[in-house]
Amino acid sequence: MTSKEIKSAEAKAGRKAAKMAETYLLQLIRNKLNIHNKGFPEGPILEDTVVKMKMGEYRLLGLNLQTSKAGYILNYGFVGVRNATKVYYKAARYKVSSAQRKSHSFKLPAQEIFEDFYQKSGAIDYLMAELAKTRGEGFQSSLNKMALQFNTHNNEQ
Repeated sequence: MTSKEIKSAEAKAGRKAAKMAETYLLQLIRNKLNIHNKGFPEGPILEDTVVKMKMGEYRLLGLNLQTSKAGYILNYGFVGVRNATKVYYKAARYKVSSAQRKSHSFKLPAQEIFEDFYQKSGAIDYLMAELAKTRGEGFQSSLNKMALQFNTHNNEQ
């Protein structure tokens, strides 16, 4: 197996593992935030949450999670003071178009959305099996090349 074939196989495995992890994570977010029967995706946190594979020059380096600021705040929680802001009402049923919200203390408990989601989605087990195959074949082809070079070197002497 050539290095190009190994890189292609690892990229394919990386894409599939990233999709497995992303699908699991989006479903988990929907369940934790009670987003049911509202279509797909229904908000910035779902639109912005993506798991991508990271390829090196020859090998798969890992999977990266990207999400919005809201995703990380929901995962880790927030304790602090919420600043004063102006709230704008869009619906026609309101008599005023905006209201001033005062600053106040705020505590949002941690949801732990990202807790071991790679493992729970099955992406790690899948990657271990696939990378064992490709890297084992890569190691075998490297040994075959070394043996060939050794034999040619011995035959020249």
